[in-house]
Amino acid sequence: MPCRLSLAGSYPKSHAPLTPPRPRSPAAGLVSGMPDLHGFAWISTGPGPEFTRLYCTAIVLVSCQPGLRLQVADIIAQHPEAATIEVTVGGADLQLDVVARDLESLSSYLINTLDHVPGITSVKTAFITRLYQEASSWGLGSLDPSQLRRLGVQRQQKTVGRSREGLVDSLDRALIKQLSGDGRRAWADVAAACGTTAGTAKRRVERLTKTGLVRFRCDVSRELADFPVAVSLLASVLGPRLETACRIIQEQPECRMIAKVSCHYTMFINLWLRDLGHIQEFESALVEKIPSLQVHDRLTTVKTVKRMGALFDDSGRRTDIVPLNAW
Repeated sequence: MPCRLSLAGSYPKSHAPLTPPRPRSPAAGLVSGMPDLHGFAWISTGPGPEFTRLYCTAIVLVSCQPGLRLQVADIIAQHPEAATIEVTVGGADLQLDVVARDLESLSSYLINTLDHVPGITSVKTAFITRLYQEASSWGLGSLDPSQLRRLGVQRQQKTVGRSREGLVDSLDRALIKQLSGDGRRAWADVAAACGTTAGTAKRRVERLTKTGLVRFRCDVSRELADFPVAVSLLASVLGPRLETACRIIQEQPECRMIAKVSCHYTMFINLWLRDLGHIQEFESALVEKIPSLQVHDRLTTVKTVKRMGALFDDSGRRTDIVPLNAW
């Protein structure tokens, strides 16, 4: 079992660099630990809080033929549109987070790619209409305010009233792709891979994070973070109470993500919990706060295959990256 996660911005004296450090991305220096931590904690880039408003995201629930869900998951894991893949028990075999540049692109992926994966028996899609809390905003409380600022967790420059046209170009996409595998890379290395200068790379990425289209993610395996249970609730609150309900759920420390969705249910809620018994405890406490809440289904994760492009082995260690094709 790997050691406990350590988040720091300085080197131990015995491991201090002998040469001046090269300018790096804002996330550099935040994750440190023993060698066996490699793959259990990492920094990357992903969609920011403004992404959902300007682009297209959906929760997709997939059912598979008996005995084939792992094979199906492995095939889908190579799709850049499928950002996250959870093997679940409940009303679906697989839970996918799908991202795309627009509704046409996402629909094309569902119809022309996902529908043709062997072993799938049904696909149910819920389009996200508003995101209240997204996973990169959720934290363990391990980073101090200065470290959060380096990750870009600060007041965003709102893109209200702007379309996505002209916000992201081919160079921006190349920069995001280079940082998706390791958000701590030196600007010079990122720039060289994209055919630009370090200064340009730095300015471009800072603009993307300030507008909320991109965010640096300090991620960790659930087991290492003492949250081994992940569960998603498909729930509904109807009418004008929906907005208030989403706000209440957003404030709960167990809530990693909550979104309004367009489906037969109105909310998708993702939680990280300490044990299975906490599922009913959380749900009961939530109903006390929101009496009109109805939970239609509970999807409990038994294996994470992919999270925001990162692929995992059976121990939960990150082994590879499939960059997202979302901007």
